[in-house]
Amino acid sequence: MEILEEKAMGGIHRTLLCQGPVELRRGWRRKKQHLSLFSDVLIVSNNLCKGHFKMKYVIPLSYLWMGDYVDVVGTDNRSACKSILLSWPMGNFVASFRSMEQKDWWYFYLQRYFTSICILIPWWYRNIGMVV
Repeated sequence: MEILEEKAMGGIHRTLLCQGPVELRRGWRRKKQHLSLFSDVLIVSNNLCKGHFKMKYVIPLSYLWMGDYVDVVGTDNRSACKSILLSWPMGNFVASFRSMEQKDWWYFYLQRYFTSICILIPWWYRNIGMVV
């Protein structure tokens, strides 16, 4: 795990849990992006190049919802088993990973966060969720 400098992250101490390339889909549009999961936020950025990237979204994990992606239309079953639906109040997308193992790791890390935070926050005050 990598711990970032407080100056680089706006004075907040964050631990990098997982990062990797992903293909994000909204409707028929597809874009290759990079996900970085920190201890309190999920950052969506353009592809990592020489250690620099441009942040597209900074999503607090307390507002994130996730679930397994199911292709209702039935056009692409191969990518459905490698995809996770991520949603938050300002938008949503389907994140398709390169392999099922990579998807399982991301699902594990996100699910672990949801489980740990559900213990700390009373049920009537939760903004987070997991759709199974």
